[in-house]
Amino acid sequence: EIYTLSLHDALPIWRYRGIVTFLSSEYPETEFMHLFTADGFEGTLKECDEGDLEWVPRARMRGFPTWEGDRIFLDLIDRDAPFFSLKLRYEGEHLAEAVLNGREKPVHA
Repeated sequence: EIYTLSLHDALPIWRYRGIVTFLSSEYPETEFMHLFTADGFEGTLKECDEGDLEWVPRARMRGFPTWEGDRIFLDLIDRDAPFFSLKLRYEGEHLAEAVLNGREKPVHA
């Protein structure tokens, strides 16, 4: 979706934190997620067909249902890690591989 407000208008203080690449045995297309954090928002949230949009404090993020790989990038954000590239490969709903900045990370079997 294309937003009418520029990123600078809607998010006066923001950081580009990383890019996450998702691969799945169930979906043929690779998906990319660009991860940003922001310290404020100006404007009105738009309707979304993926659920209710809302701004939440980082501390509340751990209380939401997440995929196994989500915990990796949420931890990186919590630790204020520098910009990162993370590849997550799923077999069904199971995280089969995680590669952070070109280095494989152990995943739970």
